[in-house]
Amino acid sequence: MKSLEKLYCEEHRCTLEEFPQCAFRECLHRHARPFAPLLGGFRAKYFAADRGLIIAAGRAAKRSEVRAAIDDYFNEPDNRRWLRARLNMRLSTRRLVGLANRYLPGSGSRSPVSEKAK
Repeated sequence: MKSLEKLYCEEHRCTLEEFPQCAFRECLHRHARPFAPLLGGFRAKYFAADRGLIIAAGRAAKRSEVRAAIDDYFNEPDNRRWLRARLNMRLSTRRLVGLANRYLPGSGSRSPVSEKAK
């Protein structure tokens, strides 16, 4: 079974090393996008919990593994900070679930990559 990051990279023609940053841009709350550079960008300490979630979700081969990674993410102490908790200056877990639903088994839809393989 292929992981989320492998399936995503096959479709988007990016490398596995580029996956975390690509997924970060795609899953960040829309209203947070203009502020991400001001908070230090993708590699900033502020987004460490988000990077950890993306890496864990990227390795997942099942949607249940993504949900487990999200549960761990919400237990991160950094997510209790005001900017993250009240203003949602963080990843959207709903967007991440949507991303996983597009690529991982059991989503009810097929990945364009698997469609092409047939």
